[in-house]
Amino acid sequence: MAFFGFGKKQADGSGGGDTAVTPYSPDRRKAERFYEHAHKAVETRRHDYAIELFISGLRFDPVNMDIHEQVLENAKRWKVSGEKSSKPKPASDAPLDRALHAEQVWALDFTDPRTAYRAMELFVEADGDPRYADTALGDVALWLGQFAMDYNQSPNLKAADKKLFLLTRDRFKDIGVFDRALEAHSRAIRLDPSDMKLHDELKELEALKYTQDRKEAEGGAMGNIKDADAQELLQAEGRSANQGAVDRVLAARREAYEADPDDTDNLNKLVEALLRSEEEERENEAIGLLQKAFGETKTYRFKSRAGDIRIKQFGRQLRDARAAAKKNPNDKAARARHDALQRERLLFELGEYGERVEHYPTDLRLKFEYGRRLLQNGDHDDAIAMLQQATGDPKSRSAASLLLGKAFNAKGWHDEAIDTVNRGFEEHEIKDDAVGKELRYERMNSLLGKGEREKNAEALREAQADASSLLRVDINFKDIRAKMERIKALLAELQSTA
Repeated sequence: MAFFGFGKKQADGSGGGDTAVTPYSPDRRKAERFYEHAHKAVETRRHDYAIELFISGLRFDPVNMDIHEQVLENAKRWKVSGEKSSKPKPASDAPLDRALHAEQVWALDFTDPRTAYRAMELFVEADGDPRYADTALGDVALWLGQFAMDYNQSPNLKAADKKLFLLTRDRFKDIGVFDRALEAHSRAIRLDPSDMKLHDELKELEALKYTQDRKEAEGGAMGNIKDADAQELLQAEGRSANQGAVDRVLAARREAYEADPDDTDNLNKLVEALLRSEEEERENEAIGLLQKAFGETKTYRFKSRAGDIRIKQFGRQLRDARAAAKKNPNDKAARARHDALQRERLLFELGEYGERVEHYPTDLRLKFEYGRRLLQNGDHDDAIAMLQQATGDPKSRSAASLLLGKAFNAKGWHDEAIDTVNRGFEEHEIKDDAVGKELRYERMNSLLGKGEREKNAEALREAQADASSLLRVDINFKDIRAKMERIKALLAELQSTA
């Protein structure tokens, strides 16, 4: 059962003409045998062999995203080793085997985003084949396409490839993921803003995305449901459902799960039904089910989903604690409860995101989240190491540069902070949005720290220019007025002693 569930086309059970197609059927037990040997290969650092074994297992378990991530992790280790491997051969001409072969080729040369795109392309083709109608191979295509798109802007490459952005855009369209298609198209425009054809095509893409969103909002799928009981379940899952209907949904989901607890779809639907009420007792039951599934399958996404639920619980508890402390500002116990809970959440999230980074070492967004929490905890060196990697993700580059500057400033490394934040600010497109103002403010702080420590008038004047810009845009931004007065006082002091 797929994790994302994107892009699966409905099949009529035929392969064209009068030739019947045998539907593909996954076999997790066969896959596990290969995974077991793959893990042993990892332990002995035979990473190319581990990749081969993981790929062989994926023939029987193709949408296990944790295993795809392990393929990439071993690809990185193989790259570092500097060893060479012979070119792999596809197991057969079946669409899935061709796609998995392309993934193995990519894994052995993952620094070329074109190999990721080729694997994506073949998974999209397989996704449209009738024999895989019940296997959401579009999920794997989405994952590979995201990698190809992100790595196309990697600092390791001399220049991004506009054509590759447009190719990934088209494949995202094929599997119906229009938000990623828009993202790929926008990146192509940023490479070549003079291409007016791209601007015209952008409008078409936005219209497709709007149509898709509108259909989803209007519940367009309801008209395709013929079974009355299924309709009642869908209606009960709506926000306007009464408690009785919600309880019926939960009972139905629980019954289906208990009938076949190994079916991931049954588990996911039961978890969603338990979470709908936002009752802690039911949320804890969902956490228990997910942890049980992780223990039995070692599929890490179950554990991370349980962690997400716990993080959400912390957020709700903190809001209540904050409201209680605000209502009774003289109640020291209420304030202490809030602070203790905040600390507990931070420690939990540190452990959670640290573990996720280990399991998904190429996910730069996770590294950003982990780095942010390391910074909150005062672990400045570890935060710097993590946030430096996170700047490789175009989506979080500005925010990562900002936090990286804060970490450098906390250590008193003002020159490094200035360079980092200045680079983030220059690359940030909208200078006066929330992130732009934060970047400018942190650059001002860095220059102020340098000027004050070194008695450097030039740094103070640059800090004054940033403060002046912020004052003109938002006079109430943080403590900007007080900072401006401090900068002026320091400059006056330097002039008086000159």
